Amino acid sequence: KKMAAKSASFVAASSQFLSRANSAPLNIDDSSCTIEFWFKSPRTNSGIIMAKDDESDGRNYSFYFDHTTGKFGVQFAGNAESYNSTALTADTWYHIALTCNGSTGQYYLNGATDGTGSFAAWTPGTGPTTLGSRSYSGGEGFITCELSNVRIWNVVRTVTEIANNR
Repeated sequence: KKMAAKSASFVAASSQFLSRANSAPLNIDDSSCTIEFWFKSPRTNSGIIMAKDDESDGRNYSFYFDHTTGKFGVQFAGNAESYNSTALTADTWYHIALTCNGSTGQYYLNGATDGTGSFAAWTPGTGPTTLGSRSYSGGEGFITCELSNVRIWNVVRTVTEIANNR
């Protein structure tokens, strides 16, 4: 079931980000989920693409971009990070997706598999969902990027579904 969709542009120097108060449709957990979006960055700074904060420990999950490596990654419940395999080129649109099924994650880039990760268990937090930063401590990890067609699903989408719905 499709949960939510948004589109936006962010400029890190302006501390721009979007925040949506805690909402049941955005409370995905580690049992099964898919996060996907279109992403373009000038690779001028690293930062948070999307996050769901938990009021108790500051993190539920954060999806981020590392401008020095050109790779995107995810961190769940404040535990170890995991990265995709392919470096992204500046100022190019990419369709990025991550599926989670328990402690296993699969990255997709433009509809093709692009790495795997192992994640610690997590449950939905009570804080807001943000795009372009994290809301914890008043906002941090601002990123300069463009995002489009952000989708959060409470199911593990197949590679065919991801490739066909880019």
